[in-house]
Amino acid sequence: MVNVGEKVKAGLEAGQLAIEVDLTDEERILLKGFHLLTNKPFIYAANVQEDAVSIDEASLRKKLDILSPEIDVVAICAKIELDMMEF
Repeated sequence: MVNVGEKVKAGLEAGQLAIEVDLTDEERILLKGFHLLTNKPFIYAANVQEDAVSIDEASLRKKLDILSPEIDVVAICAKIELDMMEF
């Protein structure tokens, strides 16, 4: 049986984040003890143009090449935020 450290090491060497490595619930609990940054929850906030704020998540994921369902993706428009702050 491969231990969780070896599984995660192999995933990291293959270019995966620790959160993306296929682990059982028990292995995830054991992995918490490693305190790996790439095992923490991720959220990508993509700054898009005003007309693209309503882009659906699947299209945004494809555009950003983020396929992992473990990583949240959201579109924001900093210009709209700035305009709102000026009011």
